[in-house]
Amino acid sequence: TPEDVRLLGDNIVQILKTVRNLTQPEILNLADRATSALQAKTSPAPVGTLGLLRAMRDPEVKKGTGVLLELLRSLGRDAG
Repeated sequence: TPEDVRLLGDNIVQILKTVRNLTQPEILNLADRATSALQAKTSPAPVGTLGLLRAMRDPEVKKGTGVLLELLRSLGRDAG
C-alpha cells in the first residue's frame, strides 16, 4: 500500500544499517557457528548447578557466557 511504501522510506536508513551490520564477516561467522551447533545431532545431557560450575572452568564457556551477558544487557537496556 502507499502507507507501507512511506513507512519503508521512513526506515530505509535503519534497514540498510542493520543489513550492513548483519552481513559483516564476523557476524556471519557467529551465525553460522550458532546454527551449526543448533543443528548438531547430539543430545546434550541436562546440566545442573554443579555442572554449570564445572563448565565455567572452560575458557570457551567463559567467553560465551560473557557474550550472552552483554547481549542480555543490551536487550535489557532497549526493553526499558
